[in-house]
Amino acid sequence: MKSFSTTSILSVRHCTRWAAVALGSCMLLLSSHAQQGRPGAESASTVDWSGQYGGGVMVKPKYEGSASYDVWPIPYFDLKYKESFYLSPYRGIGYESETEGGLRYGVGIGFDFGRDEEDGDRLTGMGDVDFSGLLRLGVEFDVGAATVGLDLRQAVTGEHSGYELQASLGKSHFIRQWKTLVRVSLNATYGSEDYLQTYFGVTPEQSLRSGNPVYELDSGMREVGVSTLIVHSLSKDWSILFLANYGKFIADVADSPLMEADDRFFGGAFVVRRF
Repeated sequence: MKSFSTTSILSVRHCTRWAAVALGSCMLLLSSHAQQGRPGAESASTVDWSGQYGGGVMVKPKYEGSASYDVWPIPYFDLKYKESFYLSPYRGIGYESETEGGLRYGVGIGFDFGRDEEDGDRLTGMGDVDFSGLLRLGVEFDVGAATVGLDLRQAVTGEHSGYELQASLGKSHFIRQWKTLVRVSLNATYGSEDYLQTYFGVTPEQSLRSGNPVYELDSGMREVGVSTLIVHSLSKDWSILFLANYGKFIADVADSPLMEADDRFFGGAFVVRRF
């Protein structure tokens, strides 16, 4: 049975990797849609600085595989320069652009916030997974009415040198009379051996300290899931955003002795202002 607790102070350490990615992706979509729909969008390229700020409430597992959830408030800002360079506590810092053929691409430096062994009983004795810096490479393109995306997150500093590769297929629909954008996406995530072993494996040393059986993983699929994003415009500057993301752990990851649950949910509601 899933349990919930409330946290009153935001800890960046507890912002899990997929939560950070989800928030960054949502704000990227919100920014793109807002830019297209705002009055005077044609002249927006003459504005050097733009961005968004706001806050909301997030629900997420204590760690990936936990059956217990945290509910906590979260601030947000996303700053852009000349519509290409960005700075955000969730997306990191980077550059994104689009070719004449419609291929959207980006490169940046992001973060893996790690994991604390105090986040769950099965993690006791496993040791903390420390903060890591990530190199992020992404591409996105349209296929008919759908959008295909690939996002590579390669650790370059810190606890491990592994990577994740996420593929997504999504479709957006704008309900004009309700001033509401709806996007539904399917996604699948692949992990390298080093990455999966760091988060879901148990070494002999960790087994002695924690009591968990030794568990080794090879590279392979980690998770499949579906996400829904709803953005409702209150005015030309203010919007309400709702996000829900469900993931199902699969293959060797689902059989890890660290897993209390073989699925997870992430959700949030946010109020955002554009400038």
